[in-house]
Amino acid sequence: MSQLPIIVRQLTDDLNKIVENMENKKDEDDDISMLLSAGIILEDIKKLLNKNPVVRYDSEKNILYLFFPDGRKEY
Repeated sequence: MSQLPIIVRQLTDDLNKIVENMENKKDEDDDISMLLSAGIILEDIKKLLNKNPVVRYDSEKNILYLFFPDGRKEY
């Protein structure tokens, strides 16, 4: 069973949180950084739906990795 729907759902939830935060913020700098984050999430969703890996950052290991649509991580 593919994990792609679960992954896309998680990214969509993250995107919805950004939109909610933008509605509550008044600072333009926050808006720009939130729009950048939203754009990155949308691009990641597009890549994953096209069965391409996306680059992610593991903050615990402080290293970049490739994240594949099937849920695999390649460091």
